Amino acid sequence: MDILYDINGKTIGKVGGILLNSNVEDSKRLVETFIYGIEKIKEDHMDYLIMEELPLFNRSEIELIEYSTNLKILDGQPALMTTLPLVLKDIQRITKEDLRKKEVLIIGNGDKLIEELICTLHKEISFVTLVGDDEVAIENISQSVFKRTGLSIFCSRNIDKILTNYSIIVNLKEENPINVNKFRRGAIIFDFSTRKGFSRNIKNRRSSVVIEDFMFASRDLNIMDNQWTNELISSKFYELFYDHMDIKPKGFLVNDNIYAMDDLIDKEIRKKGEL
Repeated sequence: MDILYDINGKTIGKVGGILLNSNVEDSKRLVETFIYGIEKIKEDHMDYLIMEELPLFNRSEIELIEYSTNLKILDGQPALMTTLPLVLKDIQRITKEDLRKKEVLIIGNGDKLIEELICTLHKEISFVTLVGDDEVAIENISQSVFKRTGLSIFCSRNIDKILTNYSIIVNLKEENPINVNKFRRGAIIFDFSTRKGFSRNIKNRRSSVVIEDFMFASRDLNIMDNQWTNELISSKFYELFYDHMDIKPKGFLVNDNIYAMDDLIDKEIRKKGEL
């Protein structure tokens, strides 16, 4: 076990390892082993849990771990959704592409994060389609966004025939029936799901840009130098700080490679064609 401190020497949390065998066929046993390990090292004042191997567990297993340990597991989605508008503005500025002429597809379950994202982006985008299983929640978001911004949202459950219309896709769902191999050439796909099953199923990555995570500079955060945090940290670690810090990502995870913004545009986005 080791302790992480902020720059003033105040304890942020603990770093520890729990030995798990990801090849164990009994997922229930895997979860139970993990929960037992967490209970051994957690302390009363701890509220959050950041897991390096979060994709090992599905959503129901994550909820069980949270319930059993009384810890909130950070998956990075709030940080990703909050900083996505900054990223898209930078892409628009560097590529000179007018995002107001592009169509955006958002795949999710109709939560508040999606509504806030659309409201933040409404001046930069004109065409948004929202897809999800909860039709009532999606309709509520559509009405709320229209009242707040005047932006009309197209809601649909079956969009396979028009997938080639979308230049930008944002996915938050673990599983969905969309044919992921029908996206248009040059599309930018942000896969913010936990297990990345959506992006892993895309067979032809040569024709689209699939971004799975934003990376943030640890030096920009209120954290003392230590052996555990790299120069660039993932969104789920940044989520611990993002609510009171507004910084842009310094790197982007694409096909297990990390690109700076300029390299992302030159080596991936422009290489794949126009948005």
